[in-house]
Amino acid sequence: MLRSLPYWFILLAAVWSMVLGGLWYGPFFGKIWMQLSGFKKSQKPSSSVLFRSYSLMFLGSLITAFVLAYFFTFFPILSWSSALLYSFYIWFGFFAPVMLGSFLWENKPFTLYLINVGYWLVTLLGMGLLFCLMVVKFY
Repeated sequence: MLRSLPYWFILLAAVWSMVLGGLWYGPFFGKIWMQLSGFKKSQKPSSSVLFRSYSLMFLGSLITAFVLAYFFTFFPILSWSSALLYSFYIWFGFFAPVMLGSFLWENKPFTLYLINVGYWLVTLLGMGLLFCLMVVKFY
């Protein structure tokens, strides 16, 4: 089954995650995210740190997209709504509870948790819609 996954959909999903992240943590919620995270505008990371961080984040997005696409080859995805529902369940069962630890144990603000977990919700929903197209087109 793995050989039949259209890998360009996975690459596109990872790119979607990165573009959304740029918007989410930039113009949409960037200022409040920086404030709640404790960053100061004067704290500009070096270009090598930025390159490493973006590269690792892209790798993480590729892994997430690959695993979600793999799961979607087994689910009976019959409609856009089922793709959204499965993506939501994955977010609700894995991402939301795990990320809750930063609020509960690291004393991070709940609003910061909502911003971060919201990003992953929208990311997974977008990936789910993309993979619905993949399943409809290739299976």
